[in-house]
Amino acid sequence: GRTMISATSVLFMMTTARIWGLERLGCLRLIAATFLILGGALQGYGQQSSQGSFTAGIIMQVTSMFLSSQRWALAQFILQRSHPD
Repeated sequence: GRTMISATSVLFMMTTARIWGLERLGCLRLIAATFLILGGALQGYGQQSSQGSFTAGIIMQVTSMFLSSQRWALAQFILQRSHPD
């Protein structure tokens, strides 16, 4: 479960970069993200855990990935638009 969710962090970063206008999503990047996500899904296939802690963990992990991708995008946005001294 957690491995499968962690594999989507690349998708979070690529989507965030696209929304913020930092990078374009080309065919090769989408293919690379697909392979990473599928690899994580295959690693996590068959793992079992209790439902209550699993759901809370997934929510915390997705929230963390979302916030870290926004933090990265904000840093990139500021650095790309700052004037060199």
